[in-house]
Amino acid sequence: MTTLTESPTGLIAADSTEADEEKRLERVAIICRAGTYDTMVTVLGWAHAICMDSEESTVVDVLFTAWAADFLKRGNIDQDRLLFPSDFQPRKEEFLCAVHQQRFTTAYDALRAAKATGRFNIYACAMAARLFDVTADNMIPEATIMGPVAFLREKAQFADLVLTFG
Repeated sequence: MTTLTESPTGLIAADSTEADEEKRLERVAIICRAGTYDTMVTVLGWAHAICMDSEESTVVDVLFTAWAADFLKRGNIDQDRLLFPSDFQPRKEEFLCAVHQQRFTTAYDALRAAKATGRFNIYACAMAARLFDVTADNMIPEATIMGPVAFLREKAQFADLVLTFG
């Protein structure tokens, strides 16, 4: 049992009478709204890192909504087609070089590597898909379309952790 107490400095301290045990992450849900390269690299980097952690065996479900859904069209995931924030331009080349020094040359490489673990699921929000004309015919094969309420009911509700980006 954990008890919270206020110290004389106003800080709250937690006392635990049970052994502190690190909780395993079984499921993580990620919701991404921004369709810019820096956001995609961040989201896919996190998803990849979580999926590749062999000790956890965590399942990661990502919903791309709003502008991010357009990212899932074939061809739009390529680095030269992705958008960059306007304030990003002065450091764009520096950022791309740093990303390339990591494991992947493109965001799509990170997505495919995460998908290859069998624990990564990627969805285009059905509402955003209609707005950006994302269809099963023009979408990357690793993704499927899912309604936002279905994502909340079937994925996010059962996640140990829900992250949002953008």
